[in-house]
Amino acid sequence: MGLIFTCEEVARQIKQFSIFEMHHLIEVPANHDVDDRISHHTDLSVAIIQNQVFIEPSCFNLVFDKVKSVGYGTEHLYCGETRLNKVYPYDIAYNVLPLGEKLFHKVAYTDAILKKNAKIELIDVNQGYTRCSVLPVGHAAAITSDEGLYRILKTYGYNVLKVRAGHILLEGYDHGFIGGVGGAVEDYMVLNGSLDSHPDEDKMRQFILDQNYKIIELHRGPLEDVGSILYSQR
Repeated sequence: MGLIFTCEEVARQIKQFSIFEMHHLIEVPANHDVDDRISHHTDLSVAIIQNQVFIEPSCFNLVFDKVKSVGYGTEHLYCGETRLNKVYPYDIAYNVLPLGEKLFHKVAYTDAILKKNAKIELIDVNQGYTRCSVLPVGHAAAITSDEGLYRILKTYGYNVLKVRAGHILLEGYDHGFIGGVGGAVEDYMVLNGSLDSHPDEDKMRQFILDQNYKIIELHRGPLEDVGSILYSQR
């Protein structure tokens, strides 16, 4: 049992799957301080690091109240210090990538409250949209199309599958990113769309299965970047 953080549209789709009934869906409100095309992206406003939940200030009260309303303790919720805006890199403060005992991000722009309270080693990288760019598959494996992150993760010993860029929808942009299409909920990899819309479908499907995850495709349409699906286990 745990908390699934995502946008309203994805939450509606997840509700159709009875296997997730034991979890609580926390719909994260759109953050209108960032570009309207990605204002609903949860991974811009929320970061989950070893079940600590860091939340952008403009969203904090609403998310706090939703977590409290489902009977969860709120001692693991932190209100961040950084207010986001529409201009990169001032919209990336919470878009961090936790993998095992390490946290990857463009450290100069990581939220100060997050850096102070996360009990994890922080690794500096050039890609500010770190979580958008990488789909974690457990604590030691990941999928990405970003060459720089691929090389860094391999250097630190992670099992990384590099896939072709593009082939992922993101309204208003040429394409989205693999990290934004979903996330792990216990032993399920939940994806917003179908892997068969990507030219590296077979490689991704086998890679996810090899990490002992079952694959849930929320619909049969193309993969779509919706700002990730984030999970905090109780």
